Amino acid sequence: MATIVAPVSTATVVTPPPASPGTASLTWGTTTLNFTDEDSADWTSESTVTVDSVTVHVINGGNASTLGPDGSTGAVDRTNGVQAWPAGSRAAPLLSVQLSDLIADLAAGDKVGVCVDFATPVDHSTAQDAYMAMIEADPTDAAAKGVRLRYMGNNAVDCQALNGGVASNTSTTEASDIRRMAFLVDDQTGYTSVYFTTSATDGNAPDFSDLSAWTRLDGADQSRERVTNAADYDITTDYVTAGCASDCGITITHIHGGRLTAAAS
Repeated sequence: MATIVAPVSTATVVTPPPASPGTASLTWGTTTLNFTDEDSADWTSESTVTVDSVTVHVINGGNASTLGPDGSTGAVDRTNGVQAWPAGSRAAPLLSVQLSDLIADLAAGDKVGVCVDFATPVDHSTAQDAYMAMIEADPTDAAAKGVRLRYMGNNAVDCQALNGGVASNTSTTEASDIRRMAFLVDDQTGYTSVYFTTSATDGNAPDFSDLSAWTRLDGADQSRERVTNAADYDITTDYVTAGCASDCGITITHIHGGRLTAAAS
């Protein structure tokens, strides 16, 4: 009986390598809180409000002359005089969202992105007029550790790692009014990258593949990043907080949050 021999293919089978993290693009399933769509309201006496089905905590509303959506441009946050957040206290009116409320199914070890969008500042002309965004452990406790990105009225921008209420490792640069502040957080390593841009937002979450066009404040000195006290962070309980930090006003238009994943280019 003749033996039937199957033909042997001469084609070379190439197994593609996994996508390199260095060439992958960052994508995220994003939740965006849109304050520009909220009806006009006074939040100064509120403790929590709901925006796009997400709980937003109102901090120190009684220290604001205006705090709440204006019905068009966003949530206006304006102090009722000289208010500040010094090392040992917190007096400034702020809006804060727990990351686990903003990002669905958040788990320890995730990598997340958070971005806060601002409109043109109001009452913002001197060196003590400041607005900011933060990733922090507790929005009601100035001693809680966090990373803050702040813009001052004299064009100074600083990134501070707050350790027990003490601002440390300050970096200062010059910029015109910041429109977006972004944080990339790797919960597994405790590493936080801090970015800002003066470009106006279109309301969409930022494309992280384009963050090279933004200014990264912590790039030259890793001691300004939260890796120095990573044990004090837990993204499953951390908050993103934003508002005016001293005697001025700012309008918050959007807060974006999402889990970052690497996708092939």
